[in-house]
Amino acid sequence: MGEKQGMKGYKLAIGLAIGAALLLPSAAGAAAAKPSYELEWEGGGQSSGTVIARGGVSYIAAKAIASEAGLAISWDVSKQRAQFDGWNKSFAVRVNSDRGVLDGKNTEIGGKPFVLNGELYLPVRFIVKALDGDNVKWNARTQTVTASGLGGYHARSETHNGLTFTVVTATGELYVTGESGESRKLADLGDTIYGAVKFAFYDSPGGLLHLTVTRNYGEPMIQYRVYTAVLKNGELIREAEAGYFRRFVDNATNGGGQLIVTDGRTLELVDDVTGRVAESYDLVKLGGEEDDYFVEGVGPEYLLIRPNDRGLLMLIDRKTGGKTLLYKELLDKLNQEYAETNDVPYFGDWLRFVRRDGDTLYFRNDAPIQQDNKLYAYKLPE
Repeated sequence: MGEKQGMKGYKLAIGLAIGAALLLPSAAGAAAAKPSYELEWEGGGQSSGTVIARGGVSYIAAKAIASEAGLAISWDVSKQRAQFDGWNKSFAVRVNSDRGVLDGKNTEIGGKPFVLNGELYLPVRFIVKALDGDNVKWNARTQTVTASGLGGYHARSETHNGLTFTVVTATGELYVTGESGESRKLADLGDTIYGAVKFAFYDSPGGLLHLTVTRNYGEPMIQYRVYTAVLKNGELIREAEAGYFRRFVDNATNGGGQLIVTDGRTLELVDDVTGRVAESYDLVKLGGEEDDYFVEGVGPEYLLIRPNDRGLLMLIDRKTGGKTLLYKELLDKLNQEYAETNDVPYFGDWLRFVRRDGDTLYFRNDAPIQQDNKLYAYKLPE
């Protein structure tokens, strides 16, 4: 009898040990679980990471969220005040202070920011509020803070002679901001801006500003949109937008004291002083091909234009409208054949206008089969 009871006690102890062993992974998993966050962006996408809880407040690292939102972070000299700036969005916090500034107004931030391992941490609720998000929730079962609708404030900007030009990534709007800080919209460049954005500025002798905004996008970056504007004292007086595919060269900005504005189909030569259109040309009619054209040079007697697809540089006589295919005049047979038949990366010649000297135009041939740095001379007809 005592032996049986001892056996029962032994079996019970074994059973309890096995049961405890089965429970250990679950308990260990619960202990290892760390609070986290999942934030959904208004334009799509999600950000996630770990949360640090202090004094009943959930904090998250600010750097990654700021980058995702298009905000730049700057610190004051004391390294105690952090400023966050993006397009039409700014806020600032101070380490160990429960008050901050959001869009120019003092506000409570619901916690005290701190720095840990060189990283600034902010209360989750404040970050969501600052980024115009909502629906902040805490899931006790998954130990997760969630929120949605966080906005993005990405923009590409460059400043020239006191004017800052900004392309807003989310909307494709182009703004100009003066030294007073007042912004006004110049143009709509499309919807969401993808890819690279390049600004180029030319100050004319007559006091006008020629602005070019070039966007390169698509996969693999073979689409181009070129917005051109002429401004007088910061005010828009002329604009055009052109689109190109695969091939790209910069359009010329000026020629013969006139500014060049083109949408790829029409060329306007703008008077350098008044901003009025002095002359206009139908590029499709002159080039003879239904295509978008680059304008690579303008002189008193000529235009240098190139159709996007066929890619052969043409000299157009401004008086007669006569057309000269320059590759036929300047290149040898091998290079001519290359220009006509090779389609990698695209058809056409690689002639580049270098300069004018008297009645002679000089070009360089940048074709892969002959990059000889030689200057090819073309004499304008009398």
